Amino acid sequence: MCTLLFVKVIGLTLLWLLALVLAFGPMVYGMYLCLTNDRLSGGMKALWCLVFIFSSLLALVVYLALYKSRGDEEEQE
Repeated sequence: MCTLLFVKVIGLTLLWLLALVLAFGPMVYGMYLCLTNDRLSGGMKALWCLVFIFSSLLALVVYLALYKSRGDEEEQE
């Protein structure tokens, strides 16, 4: 009985951890991309960070569509 309870607690903890990563992962990654983008001004970086905080996954898709293009990868090489 005690072992079954322990397994349930571990499973629930892992489920919550996965939910947190899926919720905050796109926000953190998007903010990292935004803050390291030299083409954006300080005001635009602040605005994008606020957008990432309020709508992380949708904002990440829009940001990648607007600011990450094939040309960026070719310039870096």
